[in-house]
Amino acid sequence: MTRAHEMMTTTTTTLVFTLCLVGGVAEGMSTFLLVTQNVAPPPSTANLGASTTSLAGCGLACFNAAPDNNNMTCLAFLWTPTPLGGERGNNHNNNNNVSDTTLFAPSVEGLCELLACLPHPASLQSSPAAQMYVLRGRTTPYYGPDAAPASYVMACTFAYRVYSKVKLTYSKAEDHCADDGASLIIIKDAEQEKIVLDALNQGEGYWMGLSDREVEGVWRWADGSSLGYSNWDRGQPNNYILRGSDQDCAMLYRGAWNDHHCLHPLRFVCQITFVQL
Repeated sequence: MTRAHEMMTTTTTTLVFTLCLVGGVAEGMSTFLLVTQNVAPPPSTANLGASTTSLAGCGLACFNAAPDNNNMTCLAFLWTPTPLGGERGNNHNNNNNVSDTTLFAPSVEGLCELLACLPHPASLQSSPAAQMYVLRGRTTPYYGPDAAPASYVMACTFAYRVYSKVKLTYSKAEDHCADDGASLIIIKDAEQEKIVLDALNQGEGYWMGLSDREVEGVWRWADGSSLGYSNWDRGQPNNYILRGSDQDCAMLYRGAWNDHHCLHPLRFVCQITFVQL
């Protein structure tokens, strides 16, 4: 059995909960970072339930709904203090009359809504005093842009677009994604990959944001990060040499990864990352 010791700063940008076993042995720590204020998603987005509790209690509820930091159920929570006018959407003034320290007080309750996904920025509506926090375990998440073109599909923590009617070389595909404020897709886990693969024609190849152009055999993502999760096809990457050119760029093909010649035109997938956990 565990109990929570709430250790919080006096700023609304970070909430830290340390869960301890009875007896005081540290079990783990989760951090909640404030990402939006005075706006909220439509109520239907809060598909994990709602309750009235303190800000600390809302964070703890989100943590308890996410028992495994590698397979989160509650990704974020929305909390709106009730002293400023009752239910969310009915507040007639903003947060300025309540100090940061007061917001953390257990006596201040509010509407707590647990979110399984981050809402699309375009769906956010004015909601005075509302605060949305994103959950992370022992490391700080990366936050990207807060908007995406209307042509992109929202997929929880990222948005993507499949360019299936145009074929470009790897570098030109990179430039095309950059024009959207995006990059070639960066796949960090199997769940993300499945979302994208379901949108592809499996008989076609699509550029992804992975290459070993800088150092042969050292594959890096478009954001400069090293390769962790991978899904190479059997015998890949094989760096097949064709007319003096080796294979330095990766593509998605038939549900797996394959290295390919960067100058060969292919379809491609662009991605805008809202939060990288």
